[in-house]
Parts: sequence; structure tokens; C-alpha cells
Amino acid sequence: MSIEAEKLFFIARTKADAGDAGAAASLLHDLVIRYSDFGKAYSLLGIIYLVSFENPTQAEAYFKQAMTLAPDYSSTYLHYAELLFSQERYAEQVAMLNKGMEALGMDKDKAYHLLGLMNERQKQFEDAIENFQKALFYSVDEEDILKYQKATERCLMKRKMI
Repeated sequence: MSIEAEKLFFIARTKADAGDAGAAASLLHDLVIRYSDFGKAYSLLGIIYLVSFENPTQAEAYFKQAMTLAPDYSSTYLHYAELLFSQERYAEQVAMLNKGMEALGMDKDKAYHLLGLMNERQKQFEDAIENFQKALFYSVDEEDILKYQKATERCLMKRKMI
């Protein structure tokens, strides 16, 4: 892995975080031309194409390339699972999150939150509550903890309504 590639990736991520998706994508496209095996760049391109450019088909292609080149980069699995969730491809979402749980550095709280949302959409409230509680226990961020607590309470309420 090249230090130069990491520097370019950092600059692109900073631009993406600042809301300049176009500049970030341009840098990343240049990066993958120079370093075609730099998987993290494909992952960030996937995020940009999913969130900013609203092009899930291209985003999915980038996520797949990222997983091939950087299978230990946990961010890819989480964002790809978000894409699958948005398309209601739940079996694939579960498989993606399970695979991602094996990667080092996976944000397990966010993975369990996504699983809980999937369960909630399918009216599997017991499973949703269990996953939201797991998300809560894995989290160290106060805002996320409150979000997971509210999700749990929401499912408890929905469960009573059925």
C-alpha cells in the first residue's frame, strides 16, 4: 500500500466529509487510475455514488470491487448493507453484515442497528428489539445510544399494537 495513495484517499475523504462529493469523486477516480488495487478508494466511491449521486447501481459495483481488493476494510460492508436495506434485499443485507462482522473495526452498533431496522420493517419486533439493544450495548456515542433506545421503545410500542 502506497503512502501517496493513503494521502490522496485522506484528501478525498476530507472533501467528501465537507460535502464536496464531486471533487472527492474526481480525486478518487484519479487515485484508482494510479493505484488500481487500492480498495478503500472504491469503497468511498461507492458511498459517494450511493449518497450524493443517488446511483445505487454504480455504488454497488464500487462496493463489490472494494470488497475484492480490501476484504478487511469494514466500512464497505456496512455501507453496502445500507444499500441492500434501501432496496429491501434483506437476505443479502444479513449476509453482508455477517461477513462484515468478521472484519476488524466493524462498527457493530451500526450493524446491529441496520439489522434491527430490517426486523422492524418486517414486523419482527422481538428480533428488532434484540438487535437495537445489542446496538445500544456496543455503542459508546451518546447520540447513537439515544437513537437505539428510541428505536427499542418504538418497537415495544408497535409490538403492543399488534
